[in-house]
Order: sequence, then structure tokens, then C-alpha cells
Amino acid sequence: MGNPPIVSPTYEYIAYIDESGDPGLTKVRPIDPGGASEWLTLGAVVIQAEFELKIVGWVRSLRDTIRDNQGPALHFRTLSDERKRLVATGLATYRLGGFAVLSHKPNMRQWRNPAAEAALGPRGWFYNWCVRLLLERVTDAVERHSLNRYGEPRWVKLVFSQRGGVKYNWLRVYIEVLKRQAEKQTTILTKRQIKPAVIHPNLFESIPSIQSAGCQLADVVTSAFHCAADARGPRWNIAAAEALRPIMVKENGHFVDYSVALQPTPIWRAARGLTREQKMIFRSYHYPL
Repeated sequence: MGNPPIVSPTYEYIAYIDESGDPGLTKVRPIDPGGASEWLTLGAVVIQAEFELKIVGWVRSLRDTIRDNQGPALHFRTLSDERKRLVATGLATYRLGGFAVLSHKPNMRQWRNPAAEAALGPRGWFYNWCVRLLLERVTDAVERHSLNRYGEPRWVKLVFSQRGGVKYNWLRVYIEVLKRQAEKQTTILTKRQIKPAVIHPNLFESIPSIQSAGCQLADVVTSAFHCAADARGPRWNIAAAEALRPIMVKENGHFVDYSVALQPTPIWRAARGLTREQKMIFRSYHYPL
């Protein structure tokens, strides 16, 4: 007999997740010329499942706004600054929530975690750690919203935009480990933890961005904040990230360390080495820098 089919439960939310930059820590720009990217940014958009069928139309509308008719998908990073601002402004009118975790990697240069490397690989552990930081915030928002709307936690489906070098089968296992740790109250480093009541192992998917309108929306948030922080890069631009303010989710009325999360913590450590230009987007979201 074959294996029984995988049954996915009904979900009320979807989180589309994207990344910008890379997770390399051995050599990092600008300390090491030719090193890995200065920033690793993970971003997400979270929607209620009732809007799932509208997403393709949302992306089409954004592309129409900037007369982007070339190619099959919205590629935010290749747009001009003005088109980026227009796309972000349009996205900020939709019924969704945005999140961005931005890791300033020079503060983590040559940092190693041998136990995590053994389980997740020398590059995979840092990416997965940043996924954890993102999901702690996303699942908290989903749980709070579902408790308010339904009186109980409801499932969120996690959809990752596929990128080279990420072992998504390992990531799925890692998320399940985090879920079990949260359930048993054995989470290591408990400033935050994922909310296990909204995570289900069968609600996990990775898909090329070109095939997912939702992942293209996540790319807008991720790339907008990455460009805003990467002031040493060729595409520095804070206007698009600032335009996303209406959809960035607040915790107790604040963006700081929630929907806009500068890493590592505490804030003074993450701010060490930031230029005036790099601080601008964080100050815009009320970081005390």
C-alpha cells in the first residue's frame, strides 16, 4: 500500500515570505571587499484567506499603474525609484499586513553556531534563524487577529519564495521543531517565540516567485526595506519603504522590533556601524537612533 495522501487543514491566513541579500557571514561587505551582502532582509505579507483569489488581480493592478507589461511577473528591484514608490503606495491600500526583519550582518561577521551548523549547514543556520525571527512576529499577529475575529487561533499557511541555496525540507523540519519547543515551553532564547496554535506542518509550501502573485507582493515589502537599509548599494531608496507604513503591523501601537525589526538586538548593537543614511529608514519607523 502507498502512503496516505497529505491532508491540509483549512487555513484562514496566508503568509507569503521572501528574502533579499544572502546569509553568508564569513566575509561581509563593506569590511571585506567582494564579501557577502551587508544586509539580509526577510519580509512577509499576510492576508486573510478570503482574499486569496484577489491577489493575481492586485498584482495586475500594480503593474498597470506603472505600465509594466514586459514579462510574466512583477520584479520590484528592477524598477526605477519612482515606479517603486508608486507600487509600494498601491500595495499599501490592500487588505494585508507587512513585516520586515533586517539583519545588519557586519555585526554578525564570522559568527558561528556549531550546533546549528551541524543540523542546518554552515549557511542555512543563519537564514533559518532569521526565518524564526520573522515567524515569531507573523504568528503573533495572526494569533491576535484570529482571537479577535474568531475567538480562537486559526491556521496560517506559509508560502516561501524559492531561492537558491535554501534547503526547504530542512526549513520545514526546523519550523516544526520550533513549534514543538513552544508547545513544551523549551524554546531557547525566549524573548519571543512562535505561536504554535497557528502553525501546522502540512501548511508549508515553497514556490518560484514567478509562479506566485503573493510572493511577488512579499518581494515588494522585502526589497523596499532592503533598498532602504542598503545605503552603500546602488539602489538605495527609502521612499518605497516609507510608503508601506499603512500596512506595516503594529504591536501595542509601535512598529519597532515588530513589523520593522532591526537585528541584532539590543538596538545599540545593531546600530553600531550604521551610517546616517542607513539610519534614516529606521528613524522613519520611530527607532531611537
